Amino acid sequence: MYPLIVYTVLDTFKVAIDTVQFMGFVSELILSRVPVHNFAFEDVETNRSLHSIRAHLEQWSARLESSLAKLSQTTHAADNDIIDIAKLSHQCKGDCDELVNILRELIADGTPSRSWDNFYAAIESTQGKQFVVLLIGKHQARQRMIGSRVLVLVDRFCSAYDTESNHAGIHRNSSSKVRQINVNLDSLRGKLSLEYGTKLNQEPVLLEIKNLLETLARDDATDTWSSAPPSFDDNENHENHENHERQKRQGHHLESRKRSWDSVGRTLVNLIVALLLFFLGWINAVTASRTSGRSNTTSRDILVSDNLVENHDEQDPPELAYTYNVYHDPIKFSCLPELVDCTVSMLPKCWRSREPPVPPEKGRVHWICGGCGLCLYDDFSGLTPESLKDIENELRLTNNAQPPTRPNGSFSDWIPTFRDLKQGIRIILRGWWSNRNTPLPLHTAQQSQTQNLSTASKILYILYCVHDSRTGIRFHQERLHNICTDKELLSFLKAQYQHHRNTLSWFRLRHVSKVMLNRFEVDLSHFAQIHRHDSFCSSANCVCLPPTDKIDNEYTCGPAPQKPPKQFPVFGENYLIHYFKNPQCLSEKQKTIFRQLPKRTCGRLCVSDDEEQPTFGWGIYFEEGWHWESIYFVIVVLLLTGSLVFGIAWSVFKGDVQGAFAVSSYWVTLGSLFLGYVAVKIEFRDSTKDAKNSTITTSKGFESLVVHLIR
Repeated sequence: MYPLIVYTVLDTFKVAIDTVQFMGFVSELILSRVPVHNFAFEDVETNRSLHSIRAHLEQWSARLESSLAKLSQTTHAADNDIIDIAKLSHQCKGDCDELVNILRELIADGTPSRSWDNFYAAIESTQGKQFVVLLIGKHQARQRMIGSRVLVLVDRFCSAYDTESNHAGIHRNSSSKVRQINVNLDSLRGKLSLEYGTKLNQEPVLLEIKNLLETLARDDATDTWSSAPPSFDDNENHENHENHERQKRQGHHLESRKRSWDSVGRTLVNLIVALLLFFLGWINAVTASRTSGRSNTTSRDILVSDNLVENHDEQDPPELAYTYNVYHDPIKFSCLPELVDCTVSMLPKCWRSREPPVPPEKGRVHWICGGCGLCLYDDFSGLTPESLKDIENELRLTNNAQPPTRPNGSFSDWIPTFRDLKQGIRIILRGWWSNRNTPLPLHTAQQSQTQNLSTASKILYILYCVHDSRTGIRFHQERLHNICTDKELLSFLKAQYQHHRNTLSWFRLRHVSKVMLNRFEVDLSHFAQIHRHDSFCSSANCVCLPPTDKIDNEYTCGPAPQKPPKQFPVFGENYLIHYFKNPQCLSEKQKTIFRQLPKRTCGRLCVSDDEEQPTFGWGIYFEEGWHWESIYFVIVVLLLTGSLVFGIAWSVFKGDVQGAFAVSSYWVTLGSLFLGYVAVKIEFRDSTKDAKNSTITTSKGFESLVVHLIR
C-alpha cells in the first residue's frame, strides 16, 4: 500500500516538472519571430532552419541596394522595401538561434524521445484541450505570416532582377539561360503561393531559392553584378551559435549557483534562530532542574513605607500594607546580568574566569554554597593561617554546605530532560524576560493596625544606599516587619533595591557588584557619602559597624562590635553579593546576617541642621559596576551574530554580497564604539570618586592622601 502511494506521488511530481518544462518551451516558441523546425529529420539539407536562409537573402538584398541606387526615382520604393525586409530578418535571427539551442539541448538530453508524450498529456490535462488547440493555432498563424514575408522578399527580388536586366540592355528573350531563370522565378512564385498558406515546411522551396541565387551568381553570360557574390558558408553562423550556447551555459551555471546559495542562506538563518531558541530554553531548563525542590515560592506580607520622617519623637504615620513576592521564580530572571551569571555558573570550571591573585597582607578563604553548590571565596586581612582555617570551617557549618552529588560543571549538568527543555522554550516564546523579579505592590494599600507607642522602641529600621544614575548615591531607610531570618532579609533588600532603581529595561548592563556593611554621611537632601572599608578602616579600628556607645541606644547588632570580630571585614564581599542575588540558597533558619547587620531601634535617622556636626548612619551599601560578561554577550551574540545573520539574509534575498557585509562590518564596529563609551564612563567615574575620596581623607594627613592618589 505505502510503496504504491510513494510511486504515485513521485509520478505526480514528474508530471508537474514535465509540465513546467513544456510550458517554458512553448512560451519561447510562441514569442519567437522565426519558427524552428523539427530536428528529427535525418536529412542534413532538410534540417536547416529559416534563419540561415534569411541571412543569405539579407546579403543579396544588400547587393541589390547598391544596384538599385543607379535606377530612376520610380524604382526607389522597391529599394526601401528590400532594406526594411533585411532589417526585419536581422532582428529575427537572435530569437531563432535561442530556440535552436533549446531544441538541441532537449535532443541531446534525450528528453523529447522519453517524455514528449508526458509533456503533451500534462499540458492537455492541466490547461485543457482547447488551450492546446489555441496554442497550435497561434503557432500556425505565425508560420503563415513568416511565409508571407518570404514570398514578399522573393517577389521583390524578381522585380528588381527584371528592372536590372532591362537597365543593362538585356532582353528577357535574348538568352536561353536568362529565359530559363525567368521561368524558374515564375515557378517559385507559384510554389510559394500554394504552400505558404497551408504549412510552413518550406525548406525545399527555400532550397530552390538558394540554388537559383547561386546560379545567378555564377552566370558569366550576363554582366549584371559588379563583383562576385559572397560564398554561402555557415562558419560564421556556427561560431555565433557556439558563442550563444557558451553564454547560455554560463547563465544556467550562475543561476544554479544562485539557487544553491539561496538554499544555503535560508538554512543558516533557520539554524541560527533554532540554536538561539535552544540555548535560551536550555538555560531555563537547567536552572529549573537545579533549583527544583530547594526554593520556597511562598509569599509573605511585608510592611513598607517610603515616607521619611524628620523627627523620630513624633508618632510614626500609619504604615501601608503591600504584598511582595519575596522569593523569585527560579526560571525567571529580572535582568540580563542574572541570565548571563546563571549561564556562566553552569559552565565547566576550565571555561570560567580565573580567580584574581590574593591582595597583599590578606588571606583567602574558600567554601561551597550549600544551596547551589557553587565554590566561593573571600579575602580577609589581619589573620593567621589557623584563623583562616577556622573561618572556613565556620562558613561551611553556617551554610550547611554539603558536597554536591555530582561535580560542578559536569557533562550531566548540561543535559536537561526533554520536558524541561520544552518548558524552557515555551517560557522564552511567552516573553518571560519582561517580568519583574520582585514586582511592585500587587494589592491595594490598606491601613494596618495601629502601633502602640510603648512598642515603638521595638520597631526596626534598616538603612541602605543605592546608586542614582542622575544624582548620585541616595540614602534610604525602610521599616522591617515580620523579618527575622537571613533569607527574608535579603529577599526584602533585593525587592527594595529593584524598586528604588526603577529599572524599566531588561537589557541593562550594570549590576550590583558589591554588597558591603558601611558607614555613610547623610545630608539634608538624603544624599550619602560612603566611607569605604579599604580607605577608612584598619584591623584595630573598623568604622563599618556602629560604635559600642550607640549599641542598644540607637542600633542593634551582634556579636560585633561588642565582641571583637574574628575577621575584617565582618562579612566578605562575595559572601554577601552571592546571597543577595540568590536568597533561595540560604537556610530557612539561618540568622547570621540578620543579627550582625546594623538596625536602627530609635526610629528613623534624622539629619542634623548643623553642618559642623555630620550625621552618620550605618547600614548596607549597594555598589554598582559594569557587568563585563553581559557586555561580552551583547557584543558577541547580538552584534556579531546579528551582523552575520543580516549579511547572509541580505546576500540571499538581494544578491548583493559586498553591500551586505559592508553593512555587517559597520554593525560590528558598534561593539568597539560601545566599549569606548564604557571605558570613558569608567574613567570619568573613577576620577570623580578619587576626587571625593581625596577631599574626605584630608584629615588623615598628607601622607595618606599621597598614598591614596597613587593608588
